[in-house]
Amino acid sequence: MRLKSFLVTIVALFVLANVIVAAMQRCGIVPAPEGALEGGQQAEVTTPPSVAGVGGDGVAAALAATTLPTVARPPAGIEGLQLQLSRPLMFDIGALGGLAAEGAYLYVAAWDASAEAPMLYQVEGDSQSIAQVRALSEEGVTAVGGIDAGGGRVWAPLVRGAGDSTLILGVDAATLEVRELFEAPLGVVALAVGAGDRIYGVSADGATWLEWLPDGTPVREVAAVGGVRYSDLAYAGGSLLAAGSDGHQGVVDVIDPLGFSLLVRHACDGGAWVTGGGLEVTEEVVLLLPEGGSRPSVLTYVPEGSLAEFAPSVVEAGW
Repeated sequence: MRLKSFLVTIVALFVLANVIVAAMQRCGIVPAPEGALEGGQQAEVTTPPSVAGVGGDGVAAALAATTLPTVARPPAGIEGLQLQLSRPLMFDIGALGGLAAEGAYLYVAAWDASAEAPMLYQVEGDSQSIAQVRALSEEGVTAVGGIDAGGGRVWAPLVRGAGDSTLILGVDAATLEVRELFEAPLGVVALAVGAGDRIYGVSADGATWLEWLPDGTPVREVAAVGGVRYSDLAYAGGSLLAAGSDGHQGVVDVIDPLGFSLLVRHACDGGAWVTGGGLEVTEEVVLLLPEGGSRPSVLTYVPEGSLAEFAPSVVEAGW
């Protein structure tokens, strides 16, 4: 009899516990299991038509074609870097050109389809909201590439026509007024500002590197191996950093600005999307803005060691 009474008590306590938990879930005190509906029914999980039946890399392509917010993409890992922060911009942009930083501001270049012109946004670094914006309207321009800032200027490449030539604009970092303008005889897709405010540029196929003085005077044009389509450049510790894709994976390459040879290649394990947009290096962090769209996110990565280890310099290493 004692055993029977004990079992009855256990069963009664179990039933009572389930009733209490159910009541708490209804009141919102305890969250219901994922996918559960009222009455114990299970929610049906469906796959969006644009993604259903797609496997492998096709999933990323299908997601890219939908109207999902940019922040829905999972950040990807990059060799030698750790993701520290992901913060969305507080505004929408068109097709992304590039990312830069100067002082307390970020700068974002993007193509505005409605205005049919490149737009340059000055962005508050703390709030990620627009401080001011300027249309960089120039005749024959069809796209804007990767930008960089230095010496009080934001440098932007405006590609003309089918990419046969490029207008290089030096924009005042404070007022966004155009202060310098000169032309490059080929399609330059990204710029970086290096030591002495010298300007570096790279062609769409990565096979030609160029260098100018800040006043637009050409210094040199150098042939390189190519094979990588870079989207943006940055300068750190005596080396150029270049984000792009080699056709198989995303990469962040470290380039020697003396001979434009490849020093180090850091592969991206999440496909090419994360390195296919804007790149900037500030202090000890690497910033990536992978794409445009609805409130795109700026990804902040920190080196696993030091920035000098991630982006070694020929000069500092004595190579």
